[in-house]
Amino acid sequence: MFDTLNAADKAVVGNAAIGSIQSQVNADFLEKLPFADDPLVATLDLGAKGSFDQVLERLELYLSPKNGGERVPRGLGYNNLLFMAAELLLLQSHPEQVPLLLIEEPEAHLHP
Repeated sequence: MFDTLNAADKAVVGNAAIGSIQSQVNADFLEKLPFADDPLVATLDLGAKGSFDQVLERLELYLSPKNGGERVPRGLGYNNLLFMAAELLLLQSHPEQVPLLLIEEPEAHLHP
């Protein structure tokens, strides 16, 4: 996974359009907003140099129609369903623990 992310990160950093945006943000905005002797400089990349946890935090779980297409707009009910699915998956990966999921206010998770 890290090899793929590093390769994608290098492609992003080496992209002329990305470099132009980074330079423009730095020149037009951040150079004018330094903190005393501490100038601000923005770097635009995928964050592949972070820890494994930081990389995982960048992943997104979302709903999409079964036949593909646009993402399903997420309300509270859908977000709760995704969270419960992720928690159930986590429970499956630890069979030595008690597989228990309590749902408070189940009516909040109903969706038409």
